[in-house]
Amino acid sequence: MSHWLHRPLQLRLLALLLAAAIVLALQWLAPQALGGAEERAGDLTWRASASGRAERRLVVVDIDEASLREVGAWPWPRATIAQLSQRLQQAGAVVQAFDITFSDPREDDALLAQAWAAAPVVAAQIFSIDATVTPKAGALGAPVSERGCPAFAPVSHGYYGNTAELLRAAPVAGHITPRIEGDGVVRKVPGLICHEGRAYPSLALAAFWRAAQPEAGAPLGPPPAPDWQWHLRSQQGLAGSPLGPAAWLSSRSLPGLVVPLDERGDLRVPYGLERRAFASVSAADVLRGSADVSLLKGTVALIGATAFGIGDTVATPHSAIGSGIEVHAQLLAGLLDHRLPYTPERAALLQWGMAALVAGLLFALVLRRRAVPAKRLPLAGLALAALCWLGASLGLAQ
Repeated sequence: MSHWLHRPLQLRLLALLLAAAIVLALQWLAPQALGGAEERAGDLTWRASASGRAERRLVVVDIDEASLREVGAWPWPRATIAQLSQRLQQAGAVVQAFDITFSDPREDDALLAQAWAAAPVVAAQIFSIDATVTPKAGALGAPVSERGCPAFAPVSHGYYGNTAELLRAAPVAGHITPRIEGDGVVRKVPGLICHEGRAYPSLALAAFWRAAQPEAGAPLGPPPAPDWQWHLRSQQGLAGSPLGPAAWLSSRSLPGLVVPLDERGDLRVPYGLERRAFASVSAADVLRGSADVSLLKGTVALIGATAFGIGDTVATPHSAIGSGIEVHAQLLAGLLDHRLPYTPERAALLQWGMAALVAGLLFALVLRRRAVPAKRLPLAGLALAALCWLGASLGLAQ
């Protein structure tokens, strides 16, 4: 021991090598643990940087506890949903996006189909991307116009759609299938899901596309299918930026728009707004006619439930218990702002480069001619790690 105490330089080099070996071992043996820690650090970033600015381009039409008390237990009659749709159309909503599926035939389906035919509607559908769960209820809305499926899209093994009579009203459809991480938090949503060789967009993508169409708000007949196209960076050769996404979506009718996806075809949900930033009206108030209709004019109306009894609850970076509609609202807000976060395809290379830079700086401290107290070395490492985290957080938030 005394031999090593007289060799401080060797001790510090040994400490650096030991720290590097631990990091490499963790990266090799427990990559999911490190990935989970990185995602939780991102959650902290969203909570710290979330804005309270009012978001008025979309409005949540909330089937809340008060609505259930006034209108009745869920599910509501289709005639009630039809009345809700008619009220939203009269209020001037540009698009009605339903975070609800209607897979079982019910009385008054014809009334709801008639209401949907008179309004720009986006219907919800749910896919099972778990091979052990294979439901088949209702019918599926139209897929994107592009034929086939991208290689990165998750494959569906079943679905909950809507009744055939409702789909004859020709609404655009979008899936509400989330990616649920190991800790139960929803941070991503598949941009496209492949079912029987065709690609189906998410609810946020479908609603965004529908709202951008010239006839939105005053439909002149059945709209065409969303014209999303997919692109892979690997097909771009060396022309792509090293900071670019692994894949992305574009649209012929929305020139210049780029929607970034990761290597699994997922959209990262930008939780950049506090929940209180979203305008919300109770579905009961809309039905009663007492809602402020000026709030709905010219907006995308997201119809969904926050009532606890309905069971549409998920965990988000903002809360362990949130409503599923918040995920779609945050994603749609990010699409409207053209600001969706993504992980660059070469993120691993960038991370290793940053790790090498940090190691080099620490090594330079070790080799300084003027002795550096031993306790400053770990403090310097922690400070550099904090700077890296702050840089990554700034990139995520901005």
